[in-house]
Amino acid sequence: GDAEMGVRVLFSSDLHGNDEHLERLLHHAEHVEAVDVVVLGGDLGPRGTGFGQDADRMQVLLSHLPKRSDGKIDWTTDEALAYMREGYMSQKEWFTRTLVPMLERCAVPSVCLFGNSDWAGLLPLARAARTRKEKEGEDAHVRFAEGLDVFTLRTRARDAVTREPLATVDVLSCSLVPVCGHRKKDWERCDTQRLAETAARPGLSLENDAFGFVSARDGDGVARGAVDVSEEGARLSSIQSALAALIETQVVSRNKNVPPLWVTHAPPFRTVGDTCLAGTSVGSVAVRDAIETWTPRVTLHGHIHESVEMHGGRFCELVCGREDREKAALVCSVGNDFKREHPHCLVFDANDENRRVTRVEVKPRRDDDDARSFFSKPV
Repeated sequence: GDAEMGVRVLFSSDLHGNDEHLERLLHHAEHVEAVDVVVLGGDLGPRGTGFGQDADRMQVLLSHLPKRSDGKIDWTTDEALAYMREGYMSQKEWFTRTLVPMLERCAVPSVCLFGNSDWAGLLPLARAARTRKEKEGEDAHVRFAEGLDVFTLRTRARDAVTREPLATVDVLSCSLVPVCGHRKKDWERCDTQRLAETAARPGLSLENDAFGFVSARDGDGVARGAVDVSEEGARLSSIQSALAALIETQVVSRNKNVPPLWVTHAPPFRTVGDTCLAGTSVGSVAVRDAIETWTPRVTLHGHIHESVEMHGGRFCELVCGREDREKAALVCSVGNDFKREHPHCLVFDANDENRRVTRVEVKPRRDDDDARSFFSKPV
Protein backbone atom coordinates (compact mmCIF):
# COMPACT_ATOMS: atom_id res chain seq x y z
CA GLY A 1 0.00 0.00 0.00
CA ASP A 2 0.89 3.67 -0.17
CA ALA A 3 1.95 3.70 3.48
CA GLU A 4 5.06 1.68 2.58
CA MET A 5 6.02 3.97 -0.30
CA GLY A 6 9.38 5.62 0.13
CA VAL A 7 11.01 8.55 -1.65
CA ARG A 8 10.47 8.10 -5.39
CA VAL A 9 13.40 9.45 -7.41
CA LEU A 10 13.91 10.24 -11.08
CA PHE A 11 17.64 10.38 -11.87
CA SER A 12 19.37 11.55 -15.02
CA SER A 13 22.70 13.10 -15.91
CA ASP A 14 24.86 14.53 -18.71
CA LEU A 15 22.33 16.91 -20.26
CA HIS A 16 25.12 19.10 -21.66
CA GLY A 17 22.71 21.97 -22.25
CA ASN A 18 20.06 19.94 -24.11
CA ASP A 19 16.96 21.80 -22.89
CA GLU A 20 14.57 19.68 -24.93
CA HIS A 21 15.79 16.60 -23.06
CA LEU A 22 15.49 18.43 -19.75
CA GLU A 23 11.96 19.55 -20.59
CA ARG A 24 10.95 15.99 -21.39
CA LEU A 25 12.52 14.55 -18.24
CA LEU A 26 10.78 17.11 -16.03
CA HIS A 27 7.43 16.53 -17.71
CA HIS A 28 7.90 12.79 -17.24
CA ALA A 29 8.82 13.29 -13.58
CA GLU A 30 5.74 15.39 -12.85
CA HIS A 31 3.00 14.01 -15.08
CA VAL A 32 3.94 10.37 -15.70
CA GLU A 33 5.93 9.07 -12.72
CA ALA A 34 4.75 11.61 -10.11
CA VAL A 35 8.09 11.26 -8.31
CA ASP A 36 9.10 13.06 -5.12
CA VAL A 37 12.35 14.48 -6.43
CA VAL A 38 14.43 14.84 -9.60
CA VAL A 39 18.17 14.30 -9.14
CA LEU A 40 20.52 15.46 -11.91
CA GLY A 41 23.97 13.93 -11.63
CA GLY A 42 26.24 16.46 -13.30
CA ASP A 43 27.42 17.68 -16.72
CA LEU A 44 24.31 19.81 -16.93
CA GLY A 45 25.51 22.84 -18.88
CA PRO A 46 26.46 23.18 -22.54
CA ARG A 47 29.94 22.20 -23.64
CA GLY A 48 32.11 24.99 -24.94
CA THR A 49 30.07 27.67 -26.70
CA GLY A 50 27.48 25.27 -28.16
CA PHE A 51 24.07 25.21 -26.48
CA GLY A 52 23.79 21.45 -26.24
CA GLN A 53 24.90 21.34 -29.85
CA ASP A 54 26.57 18.28 -31.26
CA ALA A 55 30.26 17.69 -31.66
CA ASP A 56 30.32 18.94 -35.27
CA ARG A 57 29.50 22.50 -34.25
CA MET A 58 32.07 22.30 -31.45
CA GLN A 59 34.70 21.16 -33.96
CA VAL A 60 34.02 24.25 -36.06
CA LEU A 61 34.53 26.49 -33.04
CA LEU A 62 37.63 24.58 -32.02
CA SER A 63 39.08 24.49 -35.50
CA HIS A 64 40.15 28.15 -35.41
CA LEU A 65 42.34 27.58 -32.35
CA PRO A 66 46.12 27.50 -32.91
CA LYS A 67 47.68 24.01 -33.20
CA ARG A 68 50.88 22.45 -31.90
CA SER A 69 53.39 20.83 -34.24
CA ASP A 70 51.62 17.45 -33.81
CA GLY A 71 48.35 18.96 -35.05
CA LYS A 72 46.62 18.99 -31.67
CA ILE A 73 45.18 22.19 -30.20
CA ASP A 74 47.70 24.30 -28.31
CA TRP A 75 45.80 24.99 -25.10
CA THR A 76 48.49 27.40 -23.86
CA THR A 77 47.49 30.18 -26.30
CA ASP A 78 45.47 33.32 -25.58
CA GLU A 79 42.96 32.14 -28.20
CA ALA A 80 42.37 28.92 -26.23
CA LEU A 81 41.79 30.90 -23.04
CA ALA A 82 39.35 33.19 -24.88
CA TYR A 83 37.49 30.13 -26.21
CA MET A 84 37.14 28.75 -22.66
CA ARG A 85 35.96 32.13 -21.34
CA GLU A 86 33.32 32.27 -24.06
CA GLY A 87 32.18 28.78 -23.04
CA TYR A 88 31.99 29.87 -19.41
CA MET A 89 29.74 32.81 -20.30
CA SER A 90 27.40 30.64 -22.37
CA GLN A 91 27.18 28.15 -19.49
CA LYS A 92 26.45 30.99 -17.07
CA GLU A 93 23.60 32.11 -19.28
CA TRP A 94 22.22 28.57 -19.57
CA PHE A 95 22.36 27.84 -15.83
CA THR A 96 20.75 31.14 -14.83
CA ARG A 97 18.26 31.69 -17.68
CA THR A 98 17.32 28.16 -18.73
CA LEU A 99 18.11 25.51 -16.10
CA VAL A 100 16.98 27.29 -12.93
CA PRO A 101 13.72 28.71 -14.40
CA MET A 102 12.79 25.32 -15.89
CA LEU A 103 13.44 23.54 -12.59
CA GLU A 104 11.49 26.20 -10.69
CA ARG A 105 8.49 25.80 -13.02
CA CYS A 106 8.38 22.04 -12.45
CA ALA A 107 6.19 21.02 -9.51
CA VAL A 108 8.68 18.31 -8.51
CA PRO A 109 11.62 19.52 -6.37
CA SER A 110 15.12 18.89 -7.68
CA VAL A 111 18.72 18.47 -6.57
CA CYS A 112 21.54 19.14 -9.05
CA LEU A 113 25.15 18.00 -8.89
CA PHE A 114 27.79 19.67 -10.99
CA GLY A 115 29.96 17.44 -13.20
CA ASN A 116 33.43 17.82 -14.70
CA SER A 117 32.02 19.74 -17.67
CA ASP A 118 30.30 22.31 -15.41
CA TRP A 119 32.34 25.32 -14.29
CA ALA A 120 32.51 25.30 -10.48
CA GLY A 121 32.44 29.11 -10.41
CA LEU A 122 28.81 28.95 -11.59
CA LEU A 123 27.59 27.09 -8.49
CA PRO A 124 26.95 30.25 -6.42
CA LEU A 125 25.52 32.01 -9.49
CA ALA A 126 23.07 29.17 -10.16
CA ARG A 127 21.92 29.32 -6.54
CA ALA A 128 21.56 33.10 -6.73
CA ALA A 129 19.37 32.79 -9.84
CA ARG A 130 16.63 31.03 -7.86
CA THR A 131 13.53 33.13 -7.20
CA ARG A 132 11.29 30.83 -5.13
CA LYS A 133 11.35 31.66 -1.42
CA GLU A 134 11.06 28.71 0.98
CA LYS A 135 9.57 28.67 4.45
CA GLU A 136 12.01 28.51 7.35
CA GLY A 137 13.39 24.99 7.69
CA GLU A 138 12.12 23.83 4.30
CA ASP A 139 14.41 22.56 1.53
CA ALA A 140 14.83 24.89 -1.42
CA HIS A 141 12.67 23.75 -4.35
CA VAL A 142 15.83 23.68 -6.49
CA ARG A 143 18.97 22.60 -4.66
CA PHE A 144 22.56 22.54 -5.87
CA ALA A 145 24.83 20.10 -4.05
CA GLU A 146 28.40 20.98 -3.13
CA GLY A 147 31.16 19.08 -4.94
CA LEU A 148 31.21 16.69 -1.97
CA ASP A 149 28.00 16.66 0.00
CA VAL A 150 25.53 14.81 2.20
CA PHE A 151 21.86 15.81 2.01
CA THR A 152 18.35 14.43 2.56
CA LEU A 153 15.55 13.68 0.10
CA ARG A 154 11.95 13.68 1.32
CA THR A 155 8.55 12.59 0.06
CA ARG A 156 6.28 15.36 -1.17
CA ALA A 157 3.40 13.71 0.71
CA ARG A 158 3.17 14.65 4.40
CA ASP A 159 1.65 13.03 7.43
CA ALA A 160 -1.79 14.55 7.96
CA VAL A 161 -1.15 15.20 11.67
CA THR A 162 2.59 15.85 12.12
CA ARG A 163 3.13 17.40 8.64
CA GLU A 164 6.36 15.39 8.52
CA PRO A 165 7.37 13.70 5.23
CA LEU A 166 6.16 10.09 4.98
CA ALA A 167 9.71 8.95 4.21
CA THR A 168 13.22 10.38 3.89
CA VAL A 169 16.53 9.10 2.53
CA ASP A 170 20.04 10.43 3.08
CA VAL A 171 22.30 10.89 0.07
CA LEU A 172 26.08 11.14 -0.35
CA SER A 173 27.21 12.95 -3.50
CA CYS A 174 30.51 13.57 -5.27
CA SER A 175 31.21 15.63 -8.41
CA LEU A 176 34.90 14.70 -8.71
CA VAL A 177 36.31 12.64 -11.61
CA PRO A 178 39.77 11.16 -12.20
CA VAL A 179 42.12 13.42 -14.18
CA CYS A 180 41.61 12.95 -17.94
CA GLY A 181 42.22 14.63 -21.29
CA HIS A 182 39.40 17.15 -20.93
CA ARG A 183 40.52 20.75 -20.43
CA LYS A 184 38.16 21.86 -17.64
CA LYS A 185 39.95 21.01 -14.40
CA ASP A 186 37.67 22.29 -11.60
CA TRP A 187 36.46 18.81 -10.63
CA GLU A 188 39.38 16.63 -11.75
CA ARG A 189 41.67 14.98 -9.17
CA CYS A 190 44.09 12.11 -8.83
CA ASP A 191 41.95 8.99 -8.42
CA THR A 192 43.51 7.21 -5.42
CA GLN A 193 46.09 8.16 -2.83
CA ARG A 194 48.76 6.31 -4.82
CA LEU A 195 49.93 8.45 -7.73
CA ALA A 196 51.07 5.36 -9.66
CA GLU A 197 47.45 4.20 -9.94
CA THR A 198 46.37 7.46 -11.56
CA ALA A 199 49.43 7.49 -13.83
CA ALA A 200 48.50 4.01 -15.09
CA ARG A 201 45.03 5.08 -16.29
CA PRO A 202 44.46 4.15 -19.96
CA GLY A 203 45.35 6.87 -22.45
CA LEU A 204 46.45 9.30 -19.76
CA SER A 205 49.58 11.42 -20.01
CA LEU A 206 50.07 13.01 -16.59
CA GLU A 207 52.40 15.66 -17.99
CA ASN A 208 50.00 16.86 -20.70
CA ASP A 209 46.62 16.09 -19.20
CA ALA A 210 47.07 17.79 -15.81
CA PHE A 211 47.02 21.24 -17.41
CA GLY A 212 43.95 23.16 -18.50
CA PHE A 213 41.53 25.74 -17.15
CA VAL A 214 39.76 26.38 -13.85
CA SER A 215 37.13 28.81 -12.59
CA ALA A 216 38.85 32.05 -11.57
CA ARG A 217 39.08 32.56 -7.81
CA ASP A 218 38.17 36.22 -7.96
CA GLY A 219 34.70 36.57 -9.41
CA ASP A 220 33.45 35.56 -12.75
CA GLY A 221 35.52 33.72 -15.31
CA VAL A 222 38.27 31.32 -16.24
CA ALA A 223 41.99 31.09 -15.53
CA ARG A 224 44.73 28.65 -16.47
CA GLY A 225 45.17 25.91 -13.90
CA ALA A 226 46.25 22.34 -13.33
CA VAL A 227 45.37 19.25 -11.32
CA ASP A 228 47.94 18.52 -8.61
CA VAL A 229 49.40 15.26 -9.92
CA SER A 230 52.26 15.06 -7.42
CA GLU A 231 52.64 12.30 -4.81
CA GLU A 232 51.37 14.83 -2.28
CA GLY A 233 48.43 15.79 -4.50
CA ALA A 234 47.39 12.14 -4.66
CA ARG A 235 47.76 11.69 -0.93
CA LEU A 236 45.94 14.86 0.15
CA SER A 237 43.45 15.81 -2.57
CA SER A 238 42.62 12.62 -4.49
CA ILE A 239 39.04 11.39 -4.89
CA GLN A 240 39.89 8.65 -2.40
CA SER A 241 41.04 11.08 0.30
CA ALA A 242 38.12 13.44 -0.42
CA LEU A 243 35.53 10.66 -0.01
CA ALA A 244 37.25 9.39 3.14
CA ALA A 245 37.23 12.91 4.63
CA LEU A 246 33.58 13.46 3.70
CA ILE A 247 32.50 10.19 5.33
CA GLU A 248 34.64 10.88 8.41
CA THR A 249 33.33 14.43 8.98
CA GLN A 250 29.69 14.06 7.88
CA VAL A 251 29.00 10.49 9.00
CA VAL A 252 31.42 8.69 11.31
CA SER A 253 32.26 11.61 13.62
CA ARG A 254 28.52 12.33 14.00
CA ASN A 255 27.68 8.70 14.79
CA LYS A 256 25.41 8.49 11.77
CA ASN A 257 24.88 5.65 9.31
CA VAL A 258 26.48 5.99 5.90
CA PRO A 259 23.81 7.30 3.49
CA PRO A 260 22.09 4.40 1.67
CA LEU A 261 21.92 6.34 -1.62
CA TRP A 262 25.04 7.64 -3.36
CA VAL A 263 25.27 9.86 -6.44
CA THR A 264 28.75 10.20 -7.91
CA HIS A 265 29.38 11.75 -11.31
CA ALA A 266 32.26 9.35 -11.89
CA PRO A 267 31.21 5.69 -12.17
CA PRO A 268 33.11 3.03 -10.20
CA PHE A 269 35.91 1.18 -12.04
CA ARG A 270 35.02 -1.95 -14.05
CA THR A 271 31.23 -1.71 -13.87
CA VAL A 272 28.31 -1.20 -16.27
CA GLY A 273 28.93 2.53 -15.94
CA ASP A 274 32.55 2.98 -16.98
CA THR A 275 33.20 1.42 -20.41
CA CYS A 276 34.05 4.04 -23.03
CA LEU A 277 33.77 3.63 -26.81
CA ALA A 278 37.33 2.32 -27.02
CA GLY A 279 36.26 -0.55 -24.75
CA THR A 280 38.47 0.46 -21.83
CA SER A 281 37.30 0.94 -18.24
CA VAL A 282 37.73 4.58 -17.26
CA GLY A 283 35.82 4.65 -13.97
CA SER A 284 37.17 5.60 -10.58
CA VAL A 285 39.04 3.02 -8.49
CA ALA A 286 38.47 5.30 -5.47
CA VAL A 287 34.69 5.35 -5.98
CA ARG A 288 34.65 1.57 -6.34
CA ASP A 289 36.81 1.20 -3.23
CA ALA A 290 34.43 3.40 -1.19
CA ILE A 291 31.40 1.44 -2.46
CA GLU A 292 33.05 -1.87 -1.51
CA THR A 293 33.96 -0.46 1.91
CA TRP A 294 30.56 0.99 2.85
CA THR A 295 28.08 -0.93 0.60
CA PRO A 296 25.36 1.68 0.20
CA ARG A 297 22.00 0.32 -0.99
CA VAL A 298 22.01 2.04 -4.42
CA THR A 299 24.61 4.15 -6.24
CA LEU A 300 23.84 6.37 -9.26
CA HIS A 301 26.31 7.49 -11.92
CA GLY A 302 26.71 9.31 -15.25
CA HIS A 303 29.82 10.76 -16.95
CA ILE A 304 30.41 7.96 -19.49
CA HIS A 305 27.41 8.44 -21.79
CA GLU A 306 27.95 5.33 -23.92
CA SER A 307 28.72 2.75 -21.23
CA VAL A 308 25.23 1.27 -20.83
CA GLU A 309 25.00 0.78 -24.58
CA MET A 310 28.48 -0.78 -24.58
CA HIS A 311 27.03 -3.29 -22.07
CA GLY A 312 24.09 -4.11 -24.35
CA GLY A 313 21.64 -2.01 -22.35
CA ARG A 314 22.58 -3.44 -18.95
CA PHE A 315 22.49 -0.50 -16.54
CA CYS A 316 22.90 -1.99 -13.06
CA GLU A 317 24.99 -4.60 -11.28
CA LEU A 318 25.71 -5.72 -7.73
CA VAL A 319 29.13 -4.86 -6.28
CA CYS A 320 29.92 -6.95 -3.21
CA GLY A 321 31.28 -5.53 0.01
CA ARG A 322 34.91 -6.19 0.80
CA GLU A 323 34.46 -7.22 4.46
CA ASP A 324 31.00 -8.74 4.23
CA ARG A 325 30.52 -10.55 0.91
CA GLU A 326 26.84 -10.99 1.77
CA LYS A 327 26.31 -7.25 1.47
CA ALA A 328 26.29 -5.63 -1.96
CA ALA A 329 25.59 -2.24 -3.48
CA LEU A 330 23.42 -1.91 -6.58
CA VAL A 331 25.53 0.21 -8.95
CA CYS A 332 23.38 1.98 -11.60
CA SER A 333 24.42 4.05 -14.62
CA VAL A 334 21.82 6.12 -16.45
CA GLY A 335 23.65 5.99 -19.81
CA ASN A 336 22.10 9.26 -20.96
CA ASP A 337 23.49 10.73 -24.19
CA PHE A 338 22.62 14.35 -24.93
CA LYS A 339 23.29 13.82 -28.66
CA ARG A 340 20.63 11.12 -29.01
CA GLU A 341 17.02 11.77 -29.93
CA HIS A 342 15.60 10.60 -26.60
CA PRO A 343 16.91 11.13 -23.06
CA HIS A 344 17.16 8.31 -20.50
CA CYS A 345 16.45 8.33 -16.79
CA LEU A 346 16.31 5.90 -13.87
CA VAL A 347 13.19 5.74 -11.71
CA PHE A 348 13.03 3.98 -8.35
CA ASP A 349 11.88 4.07 -4.74
CA ALA A 350 14.97 4.95 -2.68
CA ASN A 351 13.59 3.20 0.42
CA ASP A 352 12.73 -0.06 -1.41
CA GLU A 353 14.77 -2.91 0.09
CA ASN A 354 14.24 -4.89 -3.13
CA ARG A 355 15.96 -2.13 -5.12
CA ARG A 356 13.76 -2.23 -8.20
CA VAL A 357 15.26 0.34 -10.58
CA THR A 358 13.74 1.03 -14.00
CA ARG A 359 15.55 2.68 -16.90
CA VAL A 360 13.21 4.71 -19.09
CA GLU A 361 13.75 6.16 -22.55
CA VAL A 362 11.59 9.29 -22.49
CA LYS A 363 9.96 9.82 -25.87
CA PRO A 364 7.89 12.89 -26.65
CA ARG A 365 4.15 12.42 -26.17
CA ARG A 366 2.85 13.84 -29.42
CA ASP A 367 -0.78 13.23 -28.42
CA ASP A 368 -0.37 15.35 -25.34
CA ASP A 369 -0.61 19.11 -25.79
CA ASP A 370 0.40 19.39 -22.16
CA ALA A 371 3.84 18.02 -23.03
CA ARG A 372 4.48 20.94 -25.34
CA SER A 373 2.90 23.75 -23.36
CA PHE A 374 4.16 22.66 -19.96
CA PHE A 375 7.30 24.73 -20.37
CA SER A 376 7.23 27.84 -22.44
CA LYS A 377 10.69 28.44 -23.90
CA PRO A 378 12.70 31.04 -21.99
CA VAL A 379 12.62 34.36 -23.85
